[in-house]
Amino acid sequence: MFSAQSGKTEILLNYAGFVIDQDPGPMLVIQPNTSPMGEAFAKDRIAPMIRDTEALKNKVSSAKGRVSGNTMLHKTFPGGQITIGGANSPAGLASRPIRYLAFDEIDRYEVTKEGSAVALATKRTRTFHNRKILKVSTPTLADMGIHAEYQNADQQYEWHLTCPDCEETQRPALKHFHRQDPDWKDVVYVCEHCGTEHPLEMESRIKASGQWIQMRDDGYLKKAYWMNQWASPFATWRETLTEFVEADKSKDRSKLQTVVNTAFAEPWEEAGEAVDETGLMARREPYTAETLPSGILVLVAGVDVQDDRLECEVIGYGGGYESWGVDYKVIWGDPAQPQVWQDLDDALKQTYTVGDIELHVAATAVDSGGHHTQQVYSYCKTRQFRRVFAIKGMAGEGKPIVSAPSKKRYGAVKRPVPLFTVGVDSAKLNLYANLRLSEPGPGYCHFPQVYQEEYFLQLTAERLVTKYKKGFPYRVWEAKRARNEALDIRVYAMAALSLLNPNFEAIKARHEPKEPEEPKPDPIIKRRQPAKKKGGFVNSWR
Repeated sequence: MFSAQSGKTEILLNYAGFVIDQDPGPMLVIQPNTSPMGEAFAKDRIAPMIRDTEALKNKVSSAKGRVSGNTMLHKTFPGGQITIGGANSPAGLASRPIRYLAFDEIDRYEVTKEGSAVALATKRTRTFHNRKILKVSTPTLADMGIHAEYQNADQQYEWHLTCPDCEETQRPALKHFHRQDPDWKDVVYVCEHCGTEHPLEMESRIKASGQWIQMRDDGYLKKAYWMNQWASPFATWRETLTEFVEADKSKDRSKLQTVVNTAFAEPWEEAGEAVDETGLMARREPYTAETLPSGILVLVAGVDVQDDRLECEVIGYGGGYESWGVDYKVIWGDPAQPQVWQDLDDALKQTYTVGDIELHVAATAVDSGGHHTQQVYSYCKTRQFRRVFAIKGMAGEGKPIVSAPSKKRYGAVKRPVPLFTVGVDSAKLNLYANLRLSEPGPGYCHFPQVYQEEYFLQLTAERLVTKYKKGFPYRVWEAKRARNEALDIRVYAMAALSLLNPNFEAIKARHEPKEPEEPKPDPIIKRRQPAKKKGGFVNSWR
């Protein structure tokens, strides 16, 4: 379980080289898919290793040779062969017995109708008493994939760094980097044992002191190793800190998860798998749409389209993506009729006041899924200048909150309208994490007193659960209640905010009252003096 770009593939290559040169046998290497990842691994990693290694190049004939039985994905050598397959086609993994097995990036494997590629391929090794199986990956979620394999190992080893002062070791982590200023410009690396603060200039020396520390010894069959980017020679501490700070500032949980998984080599612990509606109701605040708090800088809206109504919520956002529920409207009527959309237009054009500042809805996302897609396209097409966007939700882990638009055509003349895809799973994770915050500040969600119980029941209508398909775990959002419009609308509003991408600091600066300028003194006007008459007979004659 390593961070990205930290030598996992090199370990796999050395494993393959050892099999070819030292202890031949049938070997299978599984990539997440055959094309492009399996083909790229064979072409860009296996082939160059064989070509450039003296001990290997004479044992594996070229795939281009006339008498060679080798192909790009299948290499033979005296006593064995290496086959490269894809986890997306597990049926092909059950064709031959395997002594040596290697899984690359197992957390990126998908479950197919044939079942788990890991389970199917592992069965191919049972005929060998001296089999060896290697699994390498960056982690994703806790207790799944490589993290589950690591937790179940008989022996566990962690790569620790040694303190130059007390010579004690520690597992490098973000908590050991203490910042001297809020912007992370002045940072030191601190030993948890002696408390010594080491400047970042000592990074090379400290990294060179790394060593494997055994953390568990309950047997000998399965050994597991862990290392993260803080110890990697291919990324500096400053680069890793920058990755984290930028992801943390973005408030996008999917970006933060990427850093936790690929840089810290830690599983992502899902915050906000379920939220209690009672606690959210209890913290309602006595403001209204007519008396909005001063922290609101921009307004966005999300619109859900049902067969007999439109539901819309206007939400205010401030610095740090702190949010305020502003106004929730239900517009009854058939969305196939133009009057319903006119009523929505009237609602979105409403003016709200924050102090002395008048605000309008700056961006709106309208769900195009359902039975009224053409009406949504038509409505959004003629209102692009007001940033009214057509969106469509798409489930799936790791998808961005908003993806680049596709062009959809509608109507008799086939007019194009941009359609944005919303990663609803990522948005819900982000939203639920914010709903669990208990103190006002960045990410915190405020609600007005006028919001009733039904709103909060809908907002918390889903929870994230782990399910298993043919023995392989995966995460999915599961409905606790049938009505979830308030949750969907919040997700759409987050998409609208993402498309708006406001600069909160600049907006706040524009809203702040400016000090009156001191009156400038009246300019001194110099009058032109009349030109003197020149002398001479002509000018002096009367």
